[in-house]
Amino acid sequence: MSNGDIEDAILKRLYACWFEPNVQQDVNLSDFATELGIGRDHIWDVFYQLQELDLARARYVGPLAAISSRGILHCEEGGLADPGLAAEQRKARDGILAVAATYRESHGVHAMIPYEMLCSDAGIEEESFINNLEVLLDFDLLERVTSATFRITSRGVERVRDSQTRSARLEEFERLRRLDGVTPQQRGHRLEDLLDEVAISENWQAEKRVRAQGTENDLVVHKGLHYFLVSCKWEKDPIEANELELLESRVRSRAMTNGGLLVSMSEFTDNCIEEARFKINYAQILLFGPSDTEAVLACQVTLTELIDNKLEEAMYHRKILVDGVAH
Repeated sequence: MSNGDIEDAILKRLYACWFEPNVQQDVNLSDFATELGIGRDHIWDVFYQLQELDLARARYVGPLAAISSRGILHCEEGGLADPGLAAEQRKARDGILAVAATYRESHGVHAMIPYEMLCSDAGIEEESFINNLEVLLDFDLLERVTSATFRITSRGVERVRDSQTRSARLEEFERLRRLDGVTPQQRGHRLEDLLDEVAISENWQAEKRVRAQGTENDLVVHKGLHYFLVSCKWEKDPIEANELELLESRVRSRAMTNGGLLVSMSEFTDNCIEEARFKINYAQILLFGPSDTEAVLACQVTLTELIDNKLEEAMYHRKILVDGVAH
């Protein structure tokens, strides 16, 4: 095993043992080395690297180790944690903060809320509260006032607002998917509105329904000198190459525009993807499929990160990245 594989194995085990019910939270690294078939000195050398990165911590007695708050988030964000278990912990932390924020709103900024109320109102067990408490404290989302009372911080309140905004955005997205109260023709524009909100939250400037040289562009987003024309489609069938060519012509006719983002909830034809790859030298048209779009709206990846990933794939490998697959 490489050191990277050993690091991942350690973090996976530490995370699982920290949150799985009725399991010893501390991991005996010497026993785990035997399980992995590596030397004890080797596993400790690797563990010390994790400790220096503040992803794990050694216990005071014996060959025991546990995960740190930063390590918990690292595992959840890096896919090292079981998806179901990770979702359960995020839900618990969000629930604790939501209860604390509501309590602050009704009782004042300095009001202290007992941990029993945090558990009962959030609908979680005391063990779940204790397991997630360090994350909330270490990242300044919650503060301990006494041994049994807590208070949400300003950062925690902002986190709750962000979470509520994200939930509302996803609810609207699901409503559009069901065609609840909208026509198929309206869905594209409503999707633009959601992406507009995401772009603004990531410090992009965005303008909707922009017309250039007599042609309506769905959305224009820009940050600094980086300008992209965005076209959103929510059709019944995969998008054909002619839609890409139309967006390309708009991009090339508009000064200062770096490229275009073609968003489709019905995927793209092979011909459309090939056309985007063929035109890499002429115009950067980046394709966002349904999985890309949902990931952005759910904040699993930022719009900025996804644009950067797609540009890198196009520039260095001459490939079109769509829904996690390079073509």
